[in-house]
Amino acid sequence: MSASFDASEIGQTEQRPLAGITLKILSTIVFVIMAAMVKQLSGDVPTGEIVFARNFAGMVPVLVWMMWQRRLLSSIRTTRPFGHFFRSFIGVTAMTLNFAALAYIPLPDATAISYAAPLMTVVLAVFVLGEVVGIYRWSAVGVGFFGVLIILYPHLGTTDMHGDTAFGALLAFIGTIFMALAAIIVRKLILTERSATIVLWFSGSSSVMALMTLPIGWAWPSWAWVMPDPQQWVLLVATGLVGGWGRFSSPRAIATPTPRRSRPSTTRR
Repeated sequence: MSASFDASEIGQTEQRPLAGITLKILSTIVFVIMAAMVKQLSGDVPTGEIVFARNFAGMVPVLVWMMWQRRLLSSIRTTRPFGHFFRSFIGVTAMTLNFAALAYIPLPDATAISYAAPLMTVVLAVFVLGEVVGIYRWSAVGVGFFGVLIILYPHLGTTDMHGDTAFGALLAFIGTIFMALAAIIVRKLILTERSATIVLWFSGSSSVMALMTLPIGWAWPSWAWVMPDPQQWVLLVATGLVGGWGRFSSPRAIATPTPRRSRPSTTRR
């Protein structure tokens, strides 16, 4: 059996800014839609249960796509399981913090705070990946952080009928730090792993991690899992399906693959 792989599926990457930007914009729109559904659920369904549904149902779009392309087994195989587990731990922590924040602060504010994640990713890319960032991009990062501080300022030390909004803003901000860390890890994984492999391992590992929150409800009632009503079932499943599609496109935006090129013939005529 040939050991070669299609370069469109593994981490042989090139700089394709337009494709990467397009995928990132689409995934961002999808995640905003997902966040709106999570916000709708957050008052009645515990965060751990939402995170579980998001990841468990999120595997469906990728599984269907890989089965249709007959690449399911090859997408599951990996030589970097510990890298996937570490990425899953960081990613599910970010997801849990961001989902929990939606119970305390309005969706527009949570979304705006999450915009700090790409800014932090730029900083981490310099120190962790050794990427070069010019003065104009550093200036944009500085302006962006200033804007995030403006958004955070009204929440500091304030409370309302929904609880401590300062606590919610802090959760969202810490969540963005973990989101940036996850993006850096994905950037490293995509060099050797398929996008589908990253998503499948993340969704599977994160589902198990989220399932471990079930016993927490015995000691902490606010985390006790509930039996969803029909509308909540629809939202939970939709959150997973929408988020799964967005998660599949996000790694491809971080490093778009190099298309296979045919080698020129060396035969002399």
